[in-house]
Amino acid sequence: MIKRNIIILVLLVLIFSCQPTSEDSNDDTESNNDNNNKSSIATLSLLTLSPGTLIPDFSSNILSYDVNDATSSTLITAAPTDTKATMGYSVNGSAYINLEANVATDFNLHLGYNTVFIKVTAEDGSYRDYQLLIDVTL
Repeated sequence: MIKRNIIILVLLVLIFSCQPTSEDSNDDTESNNDNNNKSSIATLSLLTLSPGTLIPDFSSNILSYDVNDATSSTLITAAPTDTKATMGYSVNGSAYINLEANVATDFNLHLGYNTVFIKVTAEDGSYRDYQLLIDVTL
């Protein structure tokens, strides 16, 4: 009988020692809140070319554009909607290169058709790709 009572007592101690304290559960809530507070906005608020014309006109919800009147020295300027988002670009399948917001950037386009992807990555890791099909003429 005493042995049985000791076993029950040990089991109860083990069960109660494994219960999370209110301090532990607050830490979990704070971690979840930190993740929930990260922005998921992965859109552009600005996309311009000089020289060059976007078709259709820029809208943050349109992901694919044709570009006319571009040259090999066309500069592209982009800005994310959320300032915590990051951007990168790829030309004709190259590795992505970081793209600074609101800075006119020379993408080193070649004569003929160029495919450019601009990837906007939100703070929470979600992303969106904008595609530009650029016809570079002399």
